[in-house]
Amino acid sequence: MKKSLLVLAVAMLSTSAFADDTLIETEDPTLGITASTATSGMVKFTDGRIIQSTCKIATDSVNKVVQLKSVQSNEFKTVGDVAGSVEFVLKVADCPNTYVDGETGEKKTKLGIKFTSSSNITADGRLKNIATGVAAEGVELQLLNSGNGVINLNDNTNNDPVQPIGGKNHILNYVARYVSTGNVYAGKFETNVPFTVQYK
Repeated sequence: MKKSLLVLAVAMLSTSAFADDTLIETEDPTLGITASTATSGMVKFTDGRIIQSTCKIATDSVNKVVQLKSVQSNEFKTVGDVAGSVEFVLKVADCPNTYVDGETGEKKTKLGIKFTSSSNITADGRLKNIATGVAAEGVELQLLNSGNGVINLNDNTNNDPVQPIGGKNHILNYVARYVSTGNVYAGKFETNVPFTVQYK
């Protein structure tokens, strides 16, 4: 009798262990996985994008300071007279070999500088004097390209030079000069204009 009870207990323990093993191998219903009838599938990769690298403004051009000349007021005889020309350069660096507009797909082959909108730009496309204290009157600042063509800062007409994009670094040459708008009175002259790199 004792032997029969021992065999029965062993059998029950074996059955319990088997049941536990079966539960461990059973899928957890909380995972929410639903079986399909497929035995193979596909992984789809999407929404990637390659971002176009751009030219960077060189360190010494980010906050460019151009020292203007001191000129005599009597150098301006009539409206439109110019004086005090000074050359300056803007540099861009680390340019890509090619440039493709990410929105239109258009390939650009040249780069240049674009002077952007500012309250300092006059209706004639020049820069007004914003000096404080005793400020010069009757003059504005005119920018020219490397060929001495007058740049209209409102729409960047004549804003050359442009250079081929290929190549890491570029130097763009400009000229600044005073132009009279009426009777000229002595004083300080200061102004500024923002710019960015553009591709053509």
